Amino acid sequence: MKTKAAVAYAAGKQLEVVTVDLDGPKAGEVLIEIRASGVCHTVKFTRSGGDAEGLFPVIFGHAGHGVRRCAGPQRRSDARGRVDPLGDHLLRTLRAFGARGALH
Repeated sequence: MKTKAAVAYAAGKQLEVVTVDLDGPKAGEVLIEIRASGVCHTVKFTRSGGDAEGLFPVIFGHAGHGVRRCAGPQRRSDARGRVDPLGDHLLRTLRAFGARGALH
């Protein structure tokens, strides 16, 4: 699927709004339609080039709100065995994400 994103291609450079291709969710992943995204000190630090772990290109926006739209196979369930339903509103944080994906 295609979507627009503000991409940082290198440290210290302006963000560029471009169209990117996203793969659908893989096993254990969900697709979240982002409704609002914040910019925090982590974004500023990484964009500056001061973050030794900062990888480019990157799409920032780890803090925000979205709606769960679809899921890949093998969705995770909680300790009670409940699977998160589609359509739920979510608040995202940095700890919820794994490694950064590659841009296509």
